[in-house]
Amino acid sequence: YESQKKITTRNGRCLLFLTKRGDVEIQVAFIHGSRSLPADLSLPLKLALAYQDVIMTYRYKHQKGGKFMVLRSQLITKEFPELDRVERLNNEAFPEEERIPLSDFLKLDGRDDYHFFAFYDEDDFVGFASVLYNAKVFYVSFFAIVPQMRSHGYGSEIIDKLVDFYGPSRSMVLEVERLDEPNDNPEQRAARWDFYQRNGFKTSNAFLEYEGLSFEILYRGDHFDEKAYRDIFHKLQENAYFDFSIKHRRLSDL
Repeated sequence: YESQKKITTRNGRCLLFLTKRGDVEIQVAFIHGSRSLPADLSLPLKLALAYQDVIMTYRYKHQKGGKFMVLRSQLITKEFPELDRVERLNNEAFPEEERIPLSDFLKLDGRDDYHFFAFYDEDDFVGFASVLYNAKVFYVSFFAIVPQMRSHGYGSEIIDKLVDFYGPSRSMVLEVERLDEPNDNPEQRAARWDFYQRNGFKTSNAFLEYEGLSFEILYRGDHFDEKAYRDIFHKLQENAYFDFSIKHRRLSDL
């Protein structure tokens, strides 16, 4: 590691180290009480991050054109001071037929299976993600990056941050617009597909359908757990009932 420093806190020792892999600089803080720190700090960083009950905070810095990205997240609640920014991005990023009002996101505040994240590069608002989860999957229902921040690596960093946060026992699931149906934005749809494929997503060969809309379900993880995915929607129906169905691609279409 390029630099490594041990300090003492009221809760025990804290090991602060900085490592650099290519143009990615990662700063990690380990805080522990009775548990010892890993003896071999030359282990891959991913193993260190997975060390149980030790990791408390981390942040990524990614150098882009001489500027370092310092990504952080904050939960969006009814008291969030920049709800106007979130609402503007929601209105800009999603067509009216797909969009849900910000007030509907906020109705889920307080649930023990829901997080509504805002992401910042230092003090610059980058985007948001709405996430429902259970023991098997975490479902990103809405994910948006502000226009001027797109194509700068933020989307990929946020996906990695979410995967680390929810852990290896959960697959990440989301939907994208289908490529195999008539549409007036084929280049935009193809660009989204390419982005998610580059970030490790696969097709489930299944489609979510509701209110006359149809989306292809993608996942990142070992497999697509359809039962766990359905359970997310059944929980949402407890708040406000809506009809949905999941259809599968025919083998003849592959």
